[in-house]
Amino acid sequence: MLIAAIQNLYISEALENNREEKAKFFPLKVTLLNDELFVLEDDQESGIKAGNRIKSINGLSSKKIIEKLIENISGDGDGAEAKQRYI
Repeated sequence: MLIAAIQNLYISEALENNREEKAKFFPLKVTLLNDELFVLEDDQESGIKAGNRIKSINGLSSKKIIEKLIENISGDGDGAEAKQRYI
């Protein structure tokens, strides 16, 4: 007989509160393709269309934006960016 143990992992209340107060999330749904950012869905508010390539935002190049996004996604600890780039 196989018995599976199911556990849930929750973030602390303090971290959840911090995220609500301070966390900033990228405002568009994007995908990373060959070190370039592409918009996945139309954004009615800004007029940005799905398929548009993001060259820069607020003076930051797409390369810098990608670096910032990768910095803020937890990884597996071995220094590789594969997980962050997938996410």
